[in-house]
Amino acid sequence: MAEETPEALCKEFGLTADELQQYQELFDSVIGKQCSDSQLFEGISKLPKNTVEKEDIDYLQKTLGDGHISLRKFLIVVTYVDDDSDPERKLRNIFALYDMDNSGYLEKDEVKYLITKLAGFEVSDQQVELGMQKNDTNKDGKISFEEFRSMLGQ
Repeated sequence: MAEETPEALCKEFGLTADELQQYQELFDSVIGKQCSDSQLFEGISKLPKNTVEKEDIDYLQKTLGDGHISLRKFLIVVTYVDDDSDPERKLRNIFALYDMDNSGYLEKDEVKYLITKLAGFEVSDQQVELGMQKNDTNKDGKISFEEFRSMLGQ
């Protein structure tokens, strides 16, 4: 698991101390609090290096609403940049976004959410189960990062 010291976060996300402070303030203001999608999107859209689109707000609301998200994961979501120069980091960030409980694995509900987002339509539990059976190579009932990478043909 990556460090969450201010220095480590600034280095990992390419932020200045002032930029990190802006993210920290928004993070502190929304964690565990109910705010509308438009309020959250408006707050995030004012931040530097923001790449969040309106369709990402439902994911943010889901993960922020229960207060079980770290500042690092929040930064992954709101600063994610489609950077082809480091495909491994990009893939790890995508995996981290959908690992909603920070377990280091994708469980069935997380896989269903991921597939739904990628496919653009709701998938059935049976379809998810088939995908899990095919890609869970060690048969532990969850998808590791290595299985995720293999699943995507990386």
